Amino acid sequence: GLSFFKDIFASRNKTRTFALNYYIIQVIKLHQFTILYKEMKEILIVSIGSFFGGGMRYWISKMVQSCTVIAFPFGTMAVNVAGCLIIGFLSGLNWREGGWMSPSAKLLLTTGFCGGFTTFSTFMNEGAGLMKEENYLYMMLYLFGSLALGLVAVLAGHYLAKIIA
Repeated sequence: GLSFFKDIFASRNKTRTFALNYYIIQVIKLHQFTILYKEMKEILIVSIGSFFGGGMRYWISKMVQSCTVIAFPFGTMAVNVAGCLIIGFLSGLNWREGGWMSPSAKLLLTTGFCGGFTTFSTFMNEGAGLMKEENYLYMMLYLFGSLALGLVAVLAGHYLAKIIA
């Protein structure tokens, strides 16, 4: 007779264990979904910013380049320097709770917009193109000028952010 009660108790424990395991699995799935949702939201935010940043990069680069008379990539250089100023300004702002904008806005503007706007790969490709054309003076001016002006622009952006904020 005693084994009968043990079997009933054991079966209830199995049911409880199964229910507890099922509950834990559902909580884990919900947590994974929440993480996936957050990541997908962030990817969408970055993609939207990158879309507009890339469009602006193309437009500004073409406008600047159309005003030049020499074969020097002023358009890309101008975009890179402007991008450095923008990202310097944005990163210099207070993004914490109660600051200028939300973390999602920071993601949209810095990683998204500035990531799509600035053109390091194009910068390197145009530098290599100047080197292939054996135009070493323009290559050096372009590479070092972009680096120096970019650094100055980032620092200027930080300074502007401190003045405004």
